[in-house]
Amino acid sequence: ASSVWTAASEGLLGACLAPQGASAAAAATFDEPSEEAADETAQARGPSPLLSSKEQCYLDGLAAKVRQDPQRAGDVLMRAAPAATVCAEWKDAASLDSARVFWETYAGDTRYFSLSRCAPRAARFVSHSWRPPRDWAQVMGEQANYAEIKATELTIVAQDIFAKSQGRSESLRAAETGVADGLGSWKDVLFWVDKCCIPQGHPLIKEYFSRLEDFIQRSDGMVVLLSWQYFERLWCIYEWASFLVYHSASNVQICVDYFLKPATQQLYLNSVEKFSVASAQCDVESDRAILRAKIAQHFNSETCFEKFAKVTAVALLAQTAVRRAGRNKSEYEAEFAPWIQMAERLGFQRLVAALRTARPMAWRVEAMRDSKDCLGHAAQAWLERYDALIMRWFEEQVLPEVFLVRDECVRGEFLGKPDVLNIEATPQMQPHETLPKCPACACAMQWSDSAEGVYAQGWDCEFGARCGATCETHGPWRWLCKTCSIDLCQPCAFRGQPLVPDPLPQPQLQLEPVRRRLLRRPWFVRSSVVAMEPTGQICGSGCGSLTQGRSSRSDAASSAVPLPTLLPRTALLASPAIGGKEAAKPLRACRQAA
Repeated sequence: ASSVWTAASEGLLGACLAPQGASAAAAATFDEPSEEAADETAQARGPSPLLSSKEQCYLDGLAAKVRQDPQRAGDVLMRAAPAATVCAEWKDAASLDSARVFWETYAGDTRYFSLSRCAPRAARFVSHSWRPPRDWAQVMGEQANYAEIKATELTIVAQDIFAKSQGRSESLRAAETGVADGLGSWKDVLFWVDKCCIPQGHPLIKEYFSRLEDFIQRSDGMVVLLSWQYFERLWCIYEWASFLVYHSASNVQICVDYFLKPATQQLYLNSVEKFSVASAQCDVESDRAILRAKIAQHFNSETCFEKFAKVTAVALLAQTAVRRAGRNKSEYEAEFAPWIQMAERLGFQRLVAALRTARPMAWRVEAMRDSKDCLGHAAQAWLERYDALIMRWFEEQVLPEVFLVRDECVRGEFLGKPDVLNIEATPQMQPHETLPKCPACACAMQWSDSAEGVYAQGWDCEFGARCGATCETHGPWRWLCKTCSIDLCQPCAFRGQPLVPDPLPQPQLQLEPVRRRLLRRPWFVRSSVVAMEPTGQICGSGCGSLTQGRSSRSDAASSAVPLPTLLPRTALLASPAIGGKEAAKPLRACRQAA
């Protein structure tokens, strides 16, 4: 690290004060820190034994500039590290040794600050536990190196990001050639990593702590290096929850395949279920007060923070587990069912109902249907189709429940604007292409809190049968088409129309806006449709229950719908697993009639 600082110190100021891209204009007026300001800061904190006088002068002057213009502090302090400095491939021994030294440093080292550079945005915010779990060697073995695993997992993430940016399949990663079309390589992907994007051990670190949420909003997604003690660390879980306040859960990528095994599954379940702010660990105990103040600022209470963290953890880890549950029923019970059972114990019944709609075995069969070869590189095609089906299920069934809990737990002032990722983090798209389209006229909608005219009594989402969103659950802000008087909540706006159309007749969309709104059926009387994976057929008498075995070729045969099936959520909630014996009586009667 010292040699890196020496090589970079001459050009460090110029590189940081004149970044390329969107931040260049903002940095043009940011002059080199004056010697007077640097001297003033240096006298206040004293010299650092790890840095040269030139390096200390730069950081001290940077702190002085932040004090002079706090409004621009986010532009000044935002940094990112190229993947080449923090990642390594298994086959590259020299890079792997260097990356291992970086990740094995468990105490803050200010000299690593030079590995990052000023950047307007980062491709991914990296959240991780600095230290390995206490029982790492006993669980993973003496030869498993925690630092090397982190470096190589991030390499795969960087390669996938670069491959997608080139419009290629993940199976054709540009890492095979290193460079594609003169646009760089995966090594140019930018990560926000706390170890090198924050000057560890320097007084300027307080400014970075206070603006952590700003850096999160300036990241297009989050990568979580999820070891089983992650949910025992207060800093880690705050980064997790804070990111999900500003971004969709679909933008979180969990790197857990190396860590989550049969021997560690119960450790993950316990850490999520038993998480609390009071028992969470902090290496520096004084940080607990800082984090509790941040929690009080962004969440309605610590209880709400804990609930939001647990709901999102179960949802995202269940999404990871369902990928492993597609081979057979035993794998479903071993990998996926424990997360449903924990959600039941925690009382998250709406999330339980959403998770029970997963059909991993049917998805796997559907994904492999047209594949001639399912092994080796040829398997990448059906694996991508399998992942696409899982993502569709997650966004249509699980994500709405996450948004409802977010609206319940997060303070209203932090819910008044759309996801920065959906609106701002797609520079390859034109502004009008990033806005949701009206389902009736296909014109761009606008983010509005209008309460005039027909909206005096509030609004309800056009696809309320799927999400149940109203002004009471989501507040006044929503996506609005004034021409058609159509409202969409944030999840539905970017997810498109539901699998089953809204009961409202299509010609009625052409009516004048006021009349159309008055004639539309309220969301709470529409059928919310979810997917199931039963071993029977749907009864056609209207209750949505399942028939047992085969039926005759009469009315029952014509009214039954073959798999894949769709069930009303009301029938799902009335199932014996959720509603008990009394709730199941109508279902039994309907089966007998069929």
